[in-house]
Amino acid sequence: MREEIILSSAISLKNLAGEIGLFKTARKNVRVRFDHLSEQENANLQDRVIKYYKACGCAQGRVTGIITLLGFVVLLATGVISARELGVLKTLWYYFLCSFVTMLVAKIIGIWQARKQLTKLAMEFQTNPH
Repeated sequence: MREEIILSSAISLKNLAGEIGLFKTARKNVRVRFDHLSEQENANLQDRVIKYYKACGCAQGRVTGIITLLGFVVLLATGVISARELGVLKTLWYYFLCSFVTMLVAKIIGIWQARKQLTKLAMEFQTNPH
């Protein structure tokens, strides 16, 4: 069974943002229990928090991968990249290298956005707890 985190303050919410990272794959169960919120408000907040906490940047990586593939095909079709000059293996190597870099950057951006949203949510509760 996974470890559980109970969030009951803006500070604990902000600390949760620090647990999201590229190499931090172990996720914990999250429960939100703010005393000043009703059960429904806690449930709604918990859904939002889990959405950001579970973010891994995979969706951004997939979209970027597809765009990279299409862009590479266009570059090949227009002759900007010549498979005849480079050779098939070198062309494939360049594609995979380019694809890896763009998808990694997109994944990092996705994780960064999730951390930013959790921090923003924490700041909202810190400045206006109701």
